[in-house]
Amino acid sequence: MHNKKYMVIMLITAALIIAAAVVFFTISRKARTGTMDGQIMDTHQGDIQSITNGELIGVFADKEEAEATAKLYNIRLKSFDGRVAVFEADTSADIQKLIEDGKAKGWPELSINYRRELY
Repeated sequence: MHNKKYMVIMLITAALIIAAAVVFFTISRKARTGTMDGQIMDTHQGDIQSITNGELIGVFADKEEAEATAKLYNIRLKSFDGRVAVFEADTSADIQKLIEDGKAKGWPELSINYRRELY
């Protein structure tokens, strides 16, 4: 009887750990991408406003890969730190269309570099 009680406690503990890991993964993914399915989300919540500034971001293995991507998109590599590249597009360019065109062509994926400001 004692062994059966121990097994039930272990199963409940394992289920709680798995549930916590799933919740943590979902929340951390939402924080990185803006939504649950990885799509870009432009929302205004409370006193914080999302603003685009003509910048795009992407994750690359090295700076050379980021530079090659900049050439594909005809944009400028502004900075590369670690694996994160920040690109600058012409301010007259339709950033969302640029991203969609690149995705359709199978180019490395870029995202809008939103910054949050109080207003």
